[in-house]
Amino acid sequence: MRKIISFAAMFLIFTACENYYMEGKIKTFDATNITENSALLSGKVEISYKGNEADGIKERGFIVSNGFQYTIGKGEGNFSFNIENLTPNTLYEAKAYASLAGGYVYGNIIKFTTKEGNPLNWIELSDNGIAVQKTDLGNADWVTAKTMCENSRVGGFTDWRLPTKAELLVLYNQKATIGGFSTDFYWSSTENNSYSSCYVSFFHGMSGETGKSAQCKVRAVRTLP
Repeated sequence: MRKIISFAAMFLIFTACENYYMEGKIKTFDATNITENSALLSGKVEISYKGNEADGIKERGFIVSNGFQYTIGKGEGNFSFNIENLTPNTLYEAKAYASLAGGYVYGNIIKFTTKEGNPLNWIELSDNGIAVQKTDLGNADWVTAKTMCENSRVGGFTDWRLPTKAELLVLYNQKATIGGFSTDFYWSSTENNSYSSCYVSFFHGMSGETGKSAQCKVRAVRTLP
């Protein structure tokens, strides 16, 4: 009698799980766009359902060996995430995952090593013809911000300056590579008139203008020879 009950229970469990999905497929692709402190992770989820599973894939994302789990929405298809704040010259492991009503499904494990850190305290963006300091000079009004940049002697150079609005947008688009930015407004050297100048928000990349007495973050650049 016990064997019959045990077999029946196993059959019910198998049937219940089978109703959630016929076959689970999840893949972790090789990491790309690897820098000293970031990498782009990509994965794909394909689940063939059997039965009425209304919610489908409830959650998907990546598990990384730095101890973090990153959730990237839900549903089938391709997904990716740019992981930041990594340690330079470090080996990491990562795998994609998906959460279904029947449990978790995991993809293959991939490995990647971040690039070696730049010992210099500035970075050259050769494609854009500028070098940028790796840390902010502080928070200041526009006139003070210009003076702070022009008085900077990082690397022994004397030609540091406040970036133009166009250059500041370049810095925003490469902020993960450069590092050290906050999500605040940053001053540009582009003036609107004698009373206001342009800034760029490093939260969403939008630009605007404000009075020169406002307090914004300051990051210095210089033109490459």
